[in-house]
Amino acid sequence: SKVTELMGHDNVDVALAAVEVVHELTDPAVLEEGDPAGMQAIVDGLADNAALELLVRFLGKLDEKEDDGRQGVYNILEVFENLSELNPGALEAVCEKTDLVEWLFRRLKVKGFDQNKLYASEVLSILCQGSEKT
Repeated sequence: SKVTELMGHDNVDVALAAVEVVHELTDPAVLEEGDPAGMQAIVDGLADNAALELLVRFLGKLDEKEDDGRQGVYNILEVFENLSELNPGALEAVCEKTDLVEWLFRRLKVKGFDQNKLYASEVLSILCQGSEKT
């Protein structure tokens, strides 16, 4: 998919714009207004094109000291939260294939408290509650 290609772009601004598109495309409130088959096609397309794994790798590249990086991390975390509502199986598969859980734990260990630390804890909580392996 072209969005997946853009998320892997060397220019961080281009990749962040692609993340924003994915963020908007996975918003359950927006998707509820549309066609359910279209919603499933979007989620399946993200999973089939390794976009979710790419999002996890991108988390490690973003500099949260910068506003764009902070917003990018927030958007990626929101994509994962959205997927927990839309297709929990896809999210569990991402956890098995990537270091998302490890990244979330590392993020929680960062000193200080901010919006992304809170969101990381929420996503980790969602993963724990939704996992059949717990």
